[in-house]
Amino acid sequence: MRAFILSTFFCVAVFADDAKIPDDIWAKRGEYVSQFIEEDAYGVQIGVGDGAFSYHYLFQMNPKKLCLVDPWQYGLQKELEKEYTREKQQAKDWHHQNVRKFFEPHTNVSVIRLDSKTAIHFFQKNTLDFLYLDGVHYYEDVLQDLMLYFPKLKEGGYIIGNAYDWPGVESAVRDFLSQNPDCRFVETGVNHFVLEKIE
Repeated sequence: MRAFILSTFFCVAVFADDAKIPDDIWAKRGEYVSQFIEEDAYGVQIGVGDGAFSYHYLFQMNPKKLCLVDPWQYGLQKELEKEYTREKQQAKDWHHQNVRKFFEPHTNVSVIRLDSKTAIHFFQKNTLDFLYLDGVHYYEDVLQDLMLYFPKLKEGGYIIGNAYDWPGVESAVRDFLSQNPDCRFVETGVNHFVLEKIE
């Protein structure tokens, strides 16, 4: 798959004009994640951003249902998103608008503009085949997402989380595992962690 390094300005411009999804520059990340997702799966992505990863990898697995959850709110990841301005929030709004516009024809995809805690009510227990976790990377947020969404997984379902090297993420995973004996640590790779729900 071709990969382009796109500036934020160019991504926003492309989205605003015709809702095209830009090529994903993280091919290794996508290939790694894809091995844990079967076709016709029901999955959730927390943290969607510009939608490139959603389209080029998760959507290409022909999911039965794919729910894209993101508040598209500037400033949640404080180390990376500093000095709030109206223009920076508008860029988030444009990403949401164009992700929604792009996936609108696809009835198997739902775009949910909510934080992960609020969106949890859309999902029933023991129904998800996978959760792709790429939201806010602080300890408290990662642990909260794991605790909230783990009961929604089917037995044998996977949680695949990004940014394993982010301060606090590894600790959140370790503390979550210590409290949930029905979850096993599978492996790490390409800066991801993988967990599986067992009996």
